[in-house]
Amino acid sequence: MFTIKINGKKYSSWKAGTLTKGFKNAADGFSLTIIDGPSSEGLDIAPELGSKIEFYIPFTSGGSPILFFTGYIEEDSRALNASSRSFKISGRSKMGLAIDSSAIYKTANVKKQKIDFIAAELLKPFNIKTEFKTDPGKAFKSVTIEQGESVFDVISRLAKDRGLNLMSNFEGNLVFFRKPPQERTILLKPETGLTPLNVKRSI
Repeated sequence: MFTIKINGKKYSSWKAGTLTKGFKNAADGFSLTIIDGPSSEGLDIAPELGSKIEFYIPFTSGGSPILFFTGYIEEDSRALNASSRSFKISGRSKMGLAIDSSAIYKTANVKKQKIDFIAAELLKPFNIKTEFKTDPGKAFKSVTIEQGESVFDVISRLAKDRGLNLMSNFEGNLVFFRKPPQERTILLKPETGLTPLNVKRSI
């Protein structure tokens, strides 16, 4: 069964949906509805904005679930009626932080460094790691970081110059590669027989 954790806490009473993974955007998105469940789940309040969310998928029967999405809750809403209540949450993978934040480096002009070093330094404040599936290419003679330029914009600009594609992996870290993978769609089914609801992992 699929498992969802928010701040390390398991939520089993969620509705079904789909997640789509592509390579065009570094940050993936999600939308999920959690219904009121057993008291042991403690759904007295909606999960807080900024909470870490993880999606796990079973690998083999009886084996440990495998992480396939890591992100943060950015929006939420609550629905209440006489018989039930639900929380709708949405957000993006960890790379969303790098997309929204301005690049901060010890100097505005970086000299004689490869993209792997520059990207790792820029992403370090967000606890985002880099993974290269191919050679990063030669060092840049000089890289100027413009005022107000986001972390992702800087990395994307340098990656394009070196012929590299970008994508976040299941842990939310940034992967560099040359040949794009195929888009995948995963149908999610909850642990209980609940009414389906679309959950999208956008590209």
